[in-house]
Amino acid sequence: MNTYRRSPQSEMDAKDLTAICKERIELYKILEEVKLENFEIGSQKWSDYIKSKIKENNLKTYLDLLTDEESSSTFKKSQKKDNIAHWMLGLGYCDTEELQNVFVTWELQWFHLIFMNSSEQARNQFLIKNNLVYKEVSHNDIIDHGEEIEACLGCDCSKIPKLYQIHWTEIPEVVGVRKAYLFMGETHFLPENIVYCVKRKLKNEFFESLMFQKENFHKLKDQRQTYFIKSLPLIVPRKHYNIIDGVSLSNIDELAKTHYPLCMRHLHRLLRQEHHLKYDGKMQYGIFLYYLGLPYEDAMQLWREEFTKKIGVKLFNAKYQYLFKHQYGRVGRKYEYPSSTCQYIINYRLPMYQQTHGCPFKHWSPQKLRDTLEQDCHGQDIGDIEDLVREGKYQRACTKYLCKTKNIHEGKVATIDSPNGYVQISIKESSDCLDSLFSMGKI
Repeated sequence: MNTYRRSPQSEMDAKDLTAICKERIELYKILEEVKLENFEIGSQKWSDYIKSKIKENNLKTYLDLLTDEESSSTFKKSQKKDNIAHWMLGLGYCDTEELQNVFVTWELQWFHLIFMNSSEQARNQFLIKNNLVYKEVSHNDIIDHGEEIEACLGCDCSKIPKLYQIHWTEIPEVVGVRKAYLFMGETHFLPENIVYCVKRKLKNEFFESLMFQKENFHKLKDQRQTYFIKSLPLIVPRKHYNIIDGVSLSNIDELAKTHYPLCMRHLHRLLRQEHHLKYDGKMQYGIFLYYLGLPYEDAMQLWREEFTKKIGVKLFNAKYQYLFKHQYGRVGRKYEYPSSTCQYIINYRLPMYQQTHGCPFKHWSPQKLRDTLEQDCHGQDIGDIEDLVREGKYQRACTKYLCKTKNIHEGKVATIDSPNGYVQISIKESSDCLDSLFSMGKI
């Protein structure tokens, strides 16, 4: 097991170094992907899932570290690559606090996996070698507190070979999930949980190392080195967005009808009616749904159900499924698309024949816009919105449309800057509408 305390000193061909770094990034993708399965970190299911994905993706370095004997030459070569990858990717992720946090999280998870898959002998040797020796609970103390220990740990004291003890602040992860017995501030825990003590120490060391790398990375005079680091296809975890708690496929139609801006309501209606959207429409609406907080499974079900009313499932899977997975970060580089702002939609390329993306206030014909406004607004309000459109004030026109359709005082609302922002304001200011959704059990 590597502690990554010594930076690599050997020289290496740029091609081989690139392969080592890319393999590490593939490992990060797996560690990020497993979060979606909601397995407990350190559980057998969590371990099995990651190992199966490592094997499936043929990440030979990490497969060797999980399966080979530590004394073998293959293991030692892979361990060397493991150390190189850690330090090189550290340079890539050292620049900001956010990047440092995700890097340390992944690296600690990888260490956890290695630790739990090592033999007891290998673990003990590792602890001694790295001066990570923890106090054992005496046999008499185990007997004296046997009932309490059994109740807390859920195991027979007579079958426990040994317990460790440490102050509870040093191992809060185990205390938090009630896998320990607390007595006078000391935590009594099973040997299998000692990994949390080690991870806590390594976490501090990793952050110190990243700060050192950050300070020295900008001092590199060889531009080839900085170019190499910056050219690595780094990934960043996607954030989870929820404008509405509980948004789902069961309430998406009601939300579209009640709280969507015209641009997204138009796309939703066409998807339901035509069972298809052109590429730009799929992108505009798909990213909106992601930031709205529609779960991945529900989004895929929506697209699949609508598209397969016109085409077969096989064609959908082959031609369209990848895009929707990509929008939710399930495939590819797991790049997080930026939320579409009104300015982006307004200035994006004009919709051509049969294309449905864009901003209704800018891209629709005056007659089409008036016909749509007449369904929701009245006389003078329509004229005021049309005046703003003629002046090129499309966002203000959208804001006035929201205020007039929801009876919101215009002074309370700042100019709309994104479709998702429109939804947030609509829900916040329309408590009666929201209450009705709750009462219907739709949110």
